[in-house]
Amino acid sequence: MEDSINPFEDSSFFNTICIEHDGVEKFIEVSSIEGDEDIKAISSNHGHVYIGTYLSNKVSQSTLEKIRELLTEDTTFKASAGIIDDYLCVRFLSHNNESIEKAIVSIWILTRHEVIGLLPCVPRIWST
Repeated sequence: MEDSINPFEDSSFFNTICIEHDGVEKFIEVSSIEGDEDIKAISSNHGHVYIGTYLSNKVSQSTLEKIRELLTEDTTFKASAGIIDDYLCVRFLSHNNESIEKAIVSIWILTRHEVIGLLPCVPRIWST
């Protein structure tokens, strides 16, 4: 990457996700990119430059298996799904963000009724 077109040469990115329940931290994830070396390291995620995470309340074992099956249907990303404490965590690596978004919407539709008791639908945020 030429320095003149490298947006991370003098820039940085920080992201923190923390889920607390009853005052106890249950899930903490910290991501940061500082400078050119970090952006090169991120792109070494099996050659994928896009990462994604889907978190929700815990789902049943049968729903988790359905999610895992869904993840094998699309070969444009690598993904894994599991339960961490009381939370569903799905992680993605891909060459494009559209495939991650499509999978997350499918997971949301699959889990919405079980997690919050409402009928499945496409998330409104992605309809705007």
